[in-house]
Amino acid sequence: MPINFMDYTWPEIQEYIKKNSLVILPVAQVEEHGPHLPVGCDTFIGTKIAELVSQEINEKKNIPTLVMPTVWAGYSPKKMMKWPGTVRIKIETVCEYVHDIIASLCE
Repeated sequence: MPINFMDYTWPEIQEYIKKNSLVILPVAQVEEHGPHLPVGCDTFIGTKIAELVSQEINEKKNIPTLVMPTVWAGYSPKKMMKWPGTVRIKIETVCEYVHDIIASLCE
């Protein structure tokens, strides 16, 4: 059974709403981690952890859950910009973006 929000149609999501399902929104970052790791490392880890948590909650607690796509751009300090690959978004922008996603889900 898929757990990823984007794999479902709107009528299927409506059924999850009726079940008062839990929605997990991973928030990570695209930034440098030295020359040995990809810049998407945090995002890959955040996505995988959210999927594993969702599966565990679905199977062991019998609580229906869905995982939203990972918010991949967040805040990094200005000093991180000296390394290519870091994406830097203002804290206020990240907070408003996450707020708007959650608010639209609640509607």
